[in-house]
Amino acid sequence: MMPGTRRVTMKLIADKAGTSISTVERALKNRLGISQTTKENVLRVARELGYLAGSSMHALRPLGKIRLGMVYPTEPDAFYRQITAGINAAQKDLQALGVEVEHIRYASQCQELEVEALDRVNPADFNALAINSAGPDIGRYISRFTEQGLPVITFNTDVSNSMRRFFVGCDSLQAGHIAAMLAGGGIFGEGNVLAIGNQPLTQPYADRMAGFKDMLSRKFPHLKVHSWMECCAKPEETEKRLAAQLDALPLLRGIFCTGYYCTVRMINVLKSLNRKDMLLIGFDTSNELLDSLEAGWCDVLLYQNPYRQGYVAVETLAQYVQDARLPEISKINMATQIIIEANACNFR
Repeated sequence: MMPGTRRVTMKLIADKAGTSISTVERALKNRLGISQTTKENVLRVARELGYLAGSSMHALRPLGKIRLGMVYPTEPDAFYRQITAGINAAQKDLQALGVEVEHIRYASQCQELEVEALDRVNPADFNALAINSAGPDIGRYISRFTEQGLPVITFNTDVSNSMRRFFVGCDSLQAGHIAAMLAGGGIFGEGNVLAIGNQPLTQPYADRMAGFKDMLSRKFPHLKVHSWMECCAKPEETEKRLAAQLDALPLLRGIFCTGYYCTVRMINVLKSLNRKDMLLIGFDTSNELLDSLEAGWCDVLLYQNPYRQGYVAVETLAQYVQDARLPEISKINMATQIIIEANACNFR
């Protein structure tokens, strides 16, 4: 039977996917308790059957072509590969309604590289843009496109004081608060805590750092926070500098990494020094980081669901182009999830 010739239920999806109804529900509602492979299989079957539960796509109607430009980097690949998968899945779900997506990529999360990419964008080619901001100067481009009549949203990284319509992603200040509560709750006695990051001009990293330092100083004043935002794109140089930071801080009890890149680099340093004597809270995930978590080189990973960010950015931007209606905050605000050894298998 072809998709669309009968009502698609969770039971039908479960039968086709070879799993249970409860597993289907978890996958469709993006809940914990199933592996990434199982979730992707369920979502693939659901798309093939034409099931779009709980989605604003029910309200979309064919309007001719809606061309969306998605502006975001290629590196780090392990993170942005997941965003790309979400974008592609949303495009596939919406293509029958006339939605087309163009990926406008640049090499790494660098403001200068993104500016070069945006300089090549012709506003007449698109109905709207979604931009993964690499720094505050991107706000000028958002204003320029907006004044030319091209709606712009941000996703994954924000420029909150710009003319963007809305932001799809994680509340980074809240994520910093969560990291501080985890660090303070897991460290007993006085000592130093190191908060590290890269791309200090990018709002999410600055917000995570600020949230972490603020919450730790208020709730755990016996712990002194030292921040270091000098990670660079050269792995060997970065790891050498990070090792020097470890040597320079006596009584170092914990580390908070504000992003994927610095998490990978710090774990490599700890492995090279054979050190498991401090609490390490990292950000984002990949199979490499999950392996390190399960092996004890990392204690916690904070997860912002990049696949969902990519998917929702396309879906809500298409909806906005159609009716100029802002999405509900609950749909575009990605909750920060906590990954520990006990549930790491659910994120592979």
